[in-house]
Amino acid sequence: MTADVMDKRTAEAFAEPDLYLRALKLSDDVQRVDDLVRLLCTTAPTDQPFCHGCLWERFVKPLVEPFIGTVRAYPFERHITRGWHVVPFDPTTLLEPEPSPNQAEEWLRSSEAWDAVTDKWLAMLAKADPALGHGFPKVGDR
Repeated sequence: MTADVMDKRTAEAFAEPDLYLRALKLSDDVQRVDDLVRLLCTTAPTDQPFCHGCLWERFVKPLVEPFIGTVRAYPFERHITRGWHVVPFDPTTLLEPEPSPNQAEEWLRSSEAWDAVTDKWLAMLAKADPALGHGFPKVGDR
């Protein structure tokens, strides 16, 4: 797909006035993270901490960063873990983003796309938060 020609899926996505839904239509990866956020929200405990900020920072944000927003344009390999040693990658690779091959990719790399999706998810997580403090249930706590 070239910059001036859109496939049917992209054209339908850009016709979508709701930017959140546009992002879901353009990226299967964002759709998968959306499914996870919805699952978290529908299974949130009401009698244990389920801090939306903690869940966002610890799980959701790191999962979605490679798929939407300005970070999408950069190589994702932040580090390579080898046993107990973390070998950092060359930070000079972050100086120049990879060129955007088309309009859909360019939009998915925008702060507008990031805000449209993450604002929605943060609101969903906040609504599911029972306001019982920081943290989240650990496996086996239920």
